[in-house]
Amino acid sequence: MSPDESLQSLMNRVDQAIVTIQNLHPATFTIEQMDNELAFMAMIHALPQDYASFVSATLLLTDLDKEKIQSAFVTEEAQCHHRNASTQDSALITSTATKQSKMCTFCKYKGHMQETCC
Repeated sequence: MSPDESLQSLMNRVDQAIVTIQNLHPATFTIEQMDNELAFMAMIHALPQDYASFVSATLLLTDLDKEKIQSAFVTEEAQCHHRNASTQDSALITSTATKQSKMCTFCKYKGHMQETCC
């Protein structure tokens, strides 16, 4: 409601919005279908910005079937875990290789630097 809007004007805008929404769905649209779409929208809306590309791809689906959307969420989560595990593995390998290649300028042993030499 805008600051200078009357309650009657607000009611008229809401009524018009409802008519517009009703005109956008097929005559055979059911409450169950609406519930599924609302669940889908809530799931999509709850995602953080990190999932922007996933949200974009999901919104391209023509069939907003709840089971398909839930399956897409499960698949996305599995892929995220796989990517994170791969990133952690390569970080560990890089860290280990870096430690092994360091040579202390004081004791001349590999694996540490002079600042941490005992």
